[in-house]
Order: sequence, then C-alpha cells, then structure tokens
Amino acid sequence: MPAQSHSVFRRNQWALSLAQLFSGIGIATGFAVGGILAERLTGRTELAGFAQTASILGAGLLAVPLAKLAERRSRRLALASAYAIALCGAILIVSAILLGIDIAFFIGMGCFGARRPRDCRDAMRPPMPLPTTSRAPPCPSSSGPRPSAP
Repeated sequence: MPAQSHSVFRRNQWALSLAQLFSGIGIATGFAVGGILAERLTGRTELAGFAQTASILGAGLLAVPLAKLAERRSRRLALASAYAIALCGAILIVSAILLGIDIAFFIGMGCFGARRPRDCRDAMRPPMPLPTTSRAPPCPSSSGPRPSAP
C-alpha cells in the first residue's frame, strides 16, 4: 500500500472509529435519559418506558424507507438522512421539554430512533441462500444417525 493511501486509510479509520464511539455514547445517553425525561415531563412513571419504546418503534418504521433510499441512491445519503432525522428529533425533544408538550416529546423520541444506521443496512438485506454443494460431510457422525451394522 503506498504511503499516501495508507495515511488516507488511517485517517478514515480514525474518523469512523470516533464516529462509532460518539454515536454509541449518544445512543446510550439518549436511551437512558429518555425515560427520566418522560417521567418528569408527564409526571407518570408508567410512561417512562414508552420513551424507549418510541425510539425503537421510530427505528423500525424508518429502517425500510432509509434502506430503500440507500439501495436507490447511496448508503451515504441514507445515513446522512437518518442522522438528519435524528437531529430533528433531538431538537423536537428539547423543544417539547421546554414547552411541556408530551406528545411532541414522544414523536421526537421516535425520530431520534433513526440514529441507528445498522437498521438501514439490515432491513433490505436479501436472505442468505442455502448451500448447494453436494460433497460428503467431513465425518460420518455429522451426517445423522449411523446405519446399523448387519
């Protein structure tokens, strides 16, 4: 590998590693704090878990459209769109807390769920084909029960 392409590779590797690190911190923090904020905002303990549910539901609802966008246009555009939706969700969450609007908070948590790019990738992945090789198994015991001796 030439020196220039090696330095580009290392720089990209560091950038991707840092993005994964901060994304993980954001996901964990948003998930943990979401329940606390929901309870404080609504005054009801039973709605604390709904914040996490809204986040997961948002991720599920947005996974297929984002995966189709990745398939039609590019993965980079789909990831950027996912993070843009999540940013709008974060802004909606903060606004809902400041204004005391419960439903806007939960909608924001749903949009915040779009921050999970792995769901975009996996939603449209075709199923793995079954193996079609006809070679013999490596040992007799892996082919099932042994035939009885005569």
